[in-house]
Amino acid sequence: MDIELASERDREYMRRLGQYQDEANAEWRAAWRALPLHVRLEHSAARRFGLPVSPRRDPEEPEKIYERAKRLGLYRA
Repeated sequence: MDIELASERDREYMRRLGQYQDEANAEWRAAWRALPLHVRLEHSAARRFGLPVSPRRDPEEPEKIYERAKRLGLYRA
């Protein structure tokens, strides 16, 4: 006995949904890669260490990120 779990219509809908997600992700990746490297690094580090990302902060002053990393035992000077 062969039971069909999803109709062809359902499969086609899921294919289109996946295609839309791929397109949206490609746009997001392109926008992310267009940012300067220091901004991308700051955002990534802030997410990793749970710090807020402040666009007004000078990218040359990462003290807060290093302080938190030291407290968590993730960084040693």
